This record gives sequence, structure tokens and C-alpha cells, in this order.
Amino acid sequence: MHREFREWVDFGADGRAPESVSIDYRPDAMASVVEDQSERIDRLWESAKRERPGLFDAPGFRLLEASDTGIVVGPAQFKQHFVRRLLLSDSLETSATRLRDELEESIRYLSSMVAIVAGDDLLIGVKRRTDSNFLSLPGSGYLDRNGDMRAGELCPTAEIVAREVYEETGLEDLDRIRCFGIFEDLHPESHLNPALFSIITTSRSSDHVLDRIDRAEDADEFDRFLAVPLRPDALSALIRTDTNDAELPVAAPKLEGDLNGISDKTLLMLLLIGRNRFGRDWFQRELANSSVVLVRK
Repeated sequence: MHREFREWVDFGADGRAPESVSIDYRPDAMASVVEDQSERIDRLWESAKRERPGLFDAPGFRLLEASDTGIVVGPAQFKQHFVRRLLLSDSLETSATRLRDELEESIRYLSSMVAIVAGDDLLIGVKRRTDSNFLSLPGSGYLDRNGDMRAGELCPTAEIVAREVYEETGLEDLDRIRCFGIFEDLHPESHLNPALFSIITTSRSSDHVLDRIDRAEDADEFDRFLAVPLRPDALSALIRTDTNDAELPVAAPKLEGDLNGISDKTLLMLLLIGRNRFGRDWFQRELANSSVVLVRK
């Protein structure tokens, strides 16, 4: 299947320091659809919660603009994003066509997608989905108006990127952060939201990070963590896990259950890491051989 992404802004192969990626929060920029159809959103949300007891609402941000000059966000709630996602994926049997179209345009719930490079290795998380496994990146998650603001102002971008990394891995020794841009996954089976893609490097060895990671606050979101050598062949092999039954490019105990691919945003992140580390020729070759389709804004 194709993994389609909307490119809101691409900061290039070298990326940008977080200090040059400004995020402007406009608290009054509420989505009109929320006010007009709040009761309907609430009904669909409550129905979804009955089927998924672990769901909870949280205050976040909706993406308004993204360009070379900065990012602009307004307030949103997670339940608005989740109802949007269900409607766009046809997971709800409802005639709410107008609501679906309005949420699709107005609620783009912003997250942070982060890759962690420790020493010479890339850290990969394995998540369990019933009897199969899929690969995702630790340190990624939705922006949070409770955790990412102080005294009514957004925290610096570097702190926003680092927060989820600390919660899921316990890692504090961050040597360098580079932001690659904002991309939104568009396939109905994906998370259907934009994210700020960033890479964090630490001089700590992957063994050191993996030894401590189980003590992190949200480490239980993953079944296990692996370290993949950051080499062109290993990264290419990792990308291939999206399309076939290739072995993981790492010496690790056999996973319980089948490896059922890789998350959409993780796949794109691997390509962006390769562009940064191994050059544009590698990136263009791997992009052409992958299932990823980039759509300009």
C-alpha cells in the first residue's frame, strides 16, 4: 500500500536547529466546526470510548500554518482529532459527511516525531498489536498544552521535542537536535495528523540508553527496544521491513509473533535520517523503492 504524506514544510537534508523553528500559539484560533457541532463530536467520542476503554481526552494544538518562517498553531482537543480520524478511516457507521469534511480541514492535531541516535545506533521500538509486532520510534507523541506550556506561553521548541523523549526513554543527555520539517500522513490506516520531524543525537552508547530505558515513565508503551547500526545497508534493510518479511538488521532475540511492518511516520523518518546521513542520492533511490509518496502542500 502507498504511504502518502503531505509536505507542509521541508527544512532540507541538514535540517534546522530548534532555536530557528518558532512555534506561534494563537489561543483564540478555535475551530468553528467545534462550536457548531460540539454535541455531535461528543456523542461520537463517547461511543468510541465505550469500545476503547483506555481512551482519554487531552488539550493539544491544531496546525494552522507551516512555512520556512515558522509554525502557527491554535487550540484543539484530542477527542476532536480522534473523531476526525475515525471518520476519515470509515471506522464509524455514520452519515456525518459534513462533519468529516469540516474536521478534515480544521483539526490537524500536531505531534512530535523524534528519532534518537545513541552513539552509532538508531533506537527502534517494537509495539505489540495482538499477535503481531510493528516498529515505531520511541520519543514521539502529541504536543500537550499542559506539558508544553509555561505561564500561558509555549516552551522553546527544543524542550517540546525533548519532553516526550524523556517520558518514553528517560534520556536527558541530548547533544544535538535537528528539525527536518512538518509532514502529515494521509493514508486512512495511519494516524492522520501532522508532526514536527526531528532527530536527537546523544554521545551516550545505545547500551547505556537501553539499560536505563525500562525505568522511564512511559516505556511500557513499547514491548521492547532495539538498536540498529546507523549504516546505509542497515537503514535500507529496516525500510524493507515495510514491504516484505526481511529480517531486522540487528542481532536480537526472535520476536514473539510476526513482524507486521512499520508505522507510516517511522518509515518516512527513516528516509529523512538517511537523507541527512547518507546524502540525496541514497534518499532518492530508497524513496523510489519504498511505498512513500510525498505530496507538496
